[in-house]
Amino acid sequence: MPHALSPSLALLLVIVGVALTYFGAELLIRGAARLARRFGMSPFVIGVTVVAFGTSAPELFASVRASLEGAGELGVGNVVGSNIANICLILGIGALLAPIAVNSLVIKRDAPIMCGISLLAAVTMLDQRITRFDGALLLAGIVAYVCFNYWRGLKDPKTREQALELEHEHGLQLEKNIHPRLLPNLLFTIIGLVGLTGGAALLVDGSVDLARWAGVPEIVIGATIVAFGTSVPELAASIQAARKGHADIAIGNVLGSNVFNLLCVLGAAALARPITVTAHTLKWHLPAMLLVSILIIPIMGSGRRIARVEGTLLLLAYFAYAVGAYVLRLA
Repeated sequence: MPHALSPSLALLLVIVGVALTYFGAELLIRGAARLARRFGMSPFVIGVTVVAFGTSAPELFASVRASLEGAGELGVGNVVGSNIANICLILGIGALLAPIAVNSLVIKRDAPIMCGISLLAAVTMLDQRITRFDGALLLAGIVAYVCFNYWRGLKDPKTREQALELEHEHGLQLEKNIHPRLLPNLLFTIIGLVGLTGGAALLVDGSVDLARWAGVPEIVIGATIVAFGTSVPELAASIQAARKGHADIAIGNVLGSNVFNLLCVLGAAALARPITVTAHTLKWHLPAMLLVSILIIPIMGSGRRIARVEGTLLLLAYFAYAVGAYVLRLA
């Protein structure tokens, strides 16, 4: 098959695509959140819906775009790889900056919920095909998850506080700005959507060409380059939170983003077009995601914090996963 782009141009498209999706997501979060506030939505509800969706928007747009172009494996790799990157890279880097204290409810409730949803998503892949019915089931799951978070916020002041702090990490001061202006924030939202759409197109097209030139499956490119690129918003927000001493926000951001990726992103991609899952995914990428999703629970439970040593091990685990993906393919 002839290559449409040279490797250098394909790499440039990936870099520009990552930048556009990052800034597009930030503009979308700011514009949509302020519009929601203008129309009477509470800051807490905005935190568990608009902001949570916005941080996963790059994965969503990239995976749906890949699915529509017939590169569904790239979309699956994006979801699986992003979840691994979120746990290993984001929590690893956060722990290196400062040991992360872990709330007991995270260990007893939030992390097990993420593990359960990871297993549910894995079940949909076992027959090597994610159907539209599977996609609809996953999307129904994200609706239930958002409703659960809303109900939990009404009962748990800590959850409400975390949602508001996550907004502040994205530069939102919604409680102070009760009546945001309509047109500027509508413009932010539109520009953000355009940036996300264009960035996702460049990211997917460049990644597909890179995969062809390198002679590796799209799943490998999706699980490494695309996954890292689309995890930039979560990485930036979590590092900023850790620097400000809000390490619990980094954990909440990671767990919430992983749930959104599996339910919303994978569900939407499958609904757009059924996805074929390769044996390579079932043998390497999916087990790796399940393994880190499960192991993070005892890591967080050891002293109820993620220490610098454990952060280093998480980073090493990610690099071992990425290298293993390429080595196994070459073997």
